Amino acid sequence: MYTAPFTPKRSIDFFLRPGKKEKQEMVDTIRQDLLRFLPPAEISIFETGGFSVFFDALNAVFGNIRGINLIAPEKA
Repeated sequence: MYTAPFTPKRSIDFFLRPGKKEKQEMVDTIRQDLLRFLPPAEISIFETGGFSVFFDALNAVFGNIRGINLIAPEKA
C-alpha cells in the first residue's frame, strides 16, 4: 500500500471548470494514456466526441465528492 498520504496537486475546479488551456492539457493526456491501451481506431471514436464521456465522468465523480464535502474548499 502507499506509505504517504494522498496530496492533490490540482484543485477540484481544474477538473470541474477547466479553462481552454487546462481542457486541452487533459485531452492531450487522455489521448496519450489511451494510446497505451487502445488501438487508434477506438481512440478516434472518443476523439470524435471530444472525449466528452471522460469529462462527463469527471463531472459526475468530482461533483459527487464535492457534494458530500470530502474535499476541503479551495482557498480564495
